[in-house]
Amino acid sequence: MIGPFEVSGEQIVHLETRFTAAVNKLLRAEAAAAGIAQSSLILTNAENTPDGGVDATVCSAPAGSDWIPEGDSVWQFKRSNVMPKACGEEFE
Repeated sequence: MIGPFEVSGEQIVHLETRFTAAVNKLLRAEAAAAGIAQSSLILTNAENTPDGGVDATVCSAPAGSDWIPEGDSVWQFKRSNVMPKACGEEFE
């Protein structure tokens, strides 16, 4: 059983095409909580566009948080079952 603020893998799967929008909302909320300017976020809704693997970018975050590292970071959203090694190879 999961708690009231937890999300199961099955619930994530059911997001289907709403997955990217949900992750973007989480990134906005995390950035706000960490004091990172919303203008530092570059988010996309075109998750199926071949874009070199970048679905969101955080530019020059002055301080990190539990989920957003300090400095620059890129995010790749995957709705399929892709293992970390395959994701790393895609970024290469």
